[in-house]
Amino acid sequence: MRTTLVIDDAVFRAAKVRAAQTGQTLSDMVTRLLETALRAPEPPRPEPFHMLTFGEGEPPVHHEPAEMKALLEDEDLESLRRS
Repeated sequence: MRTTLVIDDAVFRAAKVRAAQTGQTLSDMVTRLLETALRAPEPPRPEPFHMLTFGEGEPPVHHEPAEMKALLEDEDLESLRRS
């Protein structure tokens, strides 16, 4: 089957050199490499990440950065008032 692939120029030149060094056509070498890659087992997918949380049944808290900044500033001001 004929097809068109977009390959980086440096990779294409290196593949042409390797094919010539091994006495293969570029098409034969690419076919063999693809067959080998496709026979290899697919690597396992990583487990999904689950954030550990503490507290029983409380709803998650979400704050935007601006809200967090305001909360921290309020907390600082309150601690300065107490001192």
